[in-house]
Amino acid sequence: DWIDTGIFRVLDNEPSGRAFLQSLFNSSGGEAGLTPAQFFDALKSKRRRSHLRSLLDEYLATAPRNHPSHPGPASFAALDDFEIFAGDGHFHAAASHDQRDYKGRRVIYVWDKAGIDFAQWFKWKQAGGIYFLSLEKDNMRPISPMPLAFDSTDPVNAGVISDELAGYGGGVMLRRVTYLCPQSGRDLVFLTNLTSSSFPPGLIAQLYRMRWDIEKIFDVFKNKLGEIKAWGSTEAAREMQALFITLSHNLLTRFEETIREEEDIDNTTNRERMDKRLEQAQSEVSQRGGTLPMLYESWQRLKQTGVTFIRWFREQIFKSTSWTQSLRLLRQTYAIFKA
Repeated sequence: DWIDTGIFRVLDNEPSGRAFLQSLFNSSGGEAGLTPAQFFDALKSKRRRSHLRSLLDEYLATAPRNHPSHPGPASFAALDDFEIFAGDGHFHAAASHDQRDYKGRRVIYVWDKAGIDFAQWFKWKQAGGIYFLSLEKDNMRPISPMPLAFDSTDPVNAGVISDELAGYGGGVMLRRVTYLCPQSGRDLVFLTNLTSSSFPPGLIAQLYRMRWDIEKIFDVFKNKLGEIKAWGSTEAAREMQALFITLSHNLLTRFEETIREEEDIDNTTNRERMDKRLEQAQSEVSQRGGTLPMLYESWQRLKQTGVTFIRWFREQIFKSTSWTQSLRLLRQTYAIFKA
């Protein structure tokens, strides 16, 4: 009941916690949900927080890295021995999961340009096999840049202008990759302590491109699920809210994917929109006399859970209708509400 109530709290559209609990109770005919005292007291429980962490970890363990819906670069050999994490500033605290067995694996953090403690980057790389990738700030001035050779004919490196080593103070040398964004036409400069030649500069650029997709997921959290207000004031409550949001989003995404694959029901408008963006990028790059990087096309980007699907789900979850009837309504919904 605790897990169910927390997931429905994320999926529901009520801004008030007490209003949500009453709505859940009423819509289920008094058969679902906890009392306000039970729910809010449980948000303070460290034991329930540990329970929720382990549940999310078990769920994540069932998602294969090579699954078609997995957006990550699982097929690039240089990344086989790495765990890759991407981050961005956000009002929800990051979820702290139980320790997993990462023994023998290195870590890459792809972060925004606020993380510029290069001396710390060096320490973590030397002591723990932790690597960073970020954007260069506009006011940074590299010291004594030294060009690095790279294969400009490799489709992976399309758009790369230069690859070099440069100093940024404190005796720390970083790799500096300058890249022409195929869609905006802007030069982007990436900094990393991944200096091995097994990482082509085009791969560096595409890893950062994947980080941008986090914004899409935050958009789902804030604008489609309406998660803009904390459920409680304690540290345990804030972390459990983040865990519930993550778990609910993952379950909703897999549910949408299952319907698409097993029931052959898809929102073609979303797919057409993605195809159109790719065609537009190809056209813009071609007009400048270039080509899209191979990884730009071959790496699947994160797909947002559509608001049309979320609205359908919210309406159907407590209705006394059959699976067949709900799916028929979803087909009709996709056909009529194309936005």
